[in-house]
Amino acid sequence: MEESLFSNSTENYSPEEELPTRPVAVSIFFVIIAVLGISGNGLVLVVIAKVPDLRSITNILIGHQSFVDFISSCLLLVVYFPQAINLEALSANHIVLANFICKVWVDQFVYWAVIKVSTVNLVCLTLERYFAVVYPHNYRQRASKKGAALVCVAAWIIGPLSELYFLFTFSVDEGGQCSKNELKRSGEYAIAFMVFTFTLVIPLMIMAFVYISIIRALRPVKPVANVASNAQVNKSNSSLHNGDNQQQVANVSASVTFQESNGNQRVENDNQQVQFKGTVRTVRERARRNVLTTMFLVSLTYAVCWTPNQIIYFYYNLVSQTDFTGSFYLFTVILAGTNVCVNPIIYAFKYRKFQQGLRQVFLKQAPVIWETTATDPS
Repeated sequence: MEESLFSNSTENYSPEEELPTRPVAVSIFFVIIAVLGISGNGLVLVVIAKVPDLRSITNILIGHQSFVDFISSCLLLVVYFPQAINLEALSANHIVLANFICKVWVDQFVYWAVIKVSTVNLVCLTLERYFAVVYPHNYRQRASKKGAALVCVAAWIIGPLSELYFLFTFSVDEGGQCSKNELKRSGEYAIAFMVFTFTLVIPLMIMAFVYISIIRALRPVKPVANVASNAQVNKSNSSLHNGDNQQQVANVSASVTFQESNGNQRVENDNQQVQFKGTVRTVRERARRNVLTTMFLVSLTYAVCWTPNQIIYFYYNLVSQTDFTGSFYLFTVILAGTNVCVNPIIYAFKYRKFQQGLRQVFLKQAPVIWETTATDPS
């Protein structure tokens, strides 16, 4: 939730008042969240940077997600102290600069722009898994690390652009305070709908579509009809060419007897090769499913953290009657904030490649050859 995320009164943001302050308890929780986010996401970045096996397309996007959440965690410690800037004194001689600071920093535009970058990147990461699983052939041909880097750059463009309305809703008033401009009711409805749609509805719809499609794509298919058809054809051919087959069987038997020793050795080698390929394929499938499970948990966490807060904000803009001092609202504030620090915990407990990377970096363990061989095609 944007403007009202840290409000503590239904009367905040009037043109005559300063930006609201947060309850002390919420501030303490956010300091804890920020510290956990900085340390956890910093750890993810260190592991990805030091482990070459964690530099696939998927992990580039995961690393970028951690980088964005790392920046968000840092901003939590510094962006909510507008009193540190004396806009009243600054506006007396430098009104343009004062308005710029009000619109870009004091109204928390920077923080929310970074949050939207995180949302855009998470959606792109989800879509990357969709194409890798549902269209694997095209994915292997077209996906590249350069493309992943361009996606990261695009996220930093789309995120701030989606928050540009901030620049028109806040300004320095006659008293030198950064205040919210009085908007028409239709304008408030439009902003509420836009925020709710782009922060929650569209991302969750994309994530739901992706994971439903992936489940369908991974569903095993048994070609029963083809097996029956092939069996019928073989039976017909056998009855039509019975005489010829008897002669062919005799010839083949003689040939097999002549080459029995070499043939047995060749069959044994082929069986070992097939068994090896089957094992690698099985491990690759497990690795791919592990990545999918991890990304699903990350998406689910985003939905759980942001949905309550976004619904309250949307309701507030519709009826303008929300208790911002209530315990439930404060709970949704803290829940939304935890999204910046929870992903590293998911990686540590669920993502096997990251677990292996942790062991390589801190325990100096050699990479597990099976898991290295089984990396997802991305």
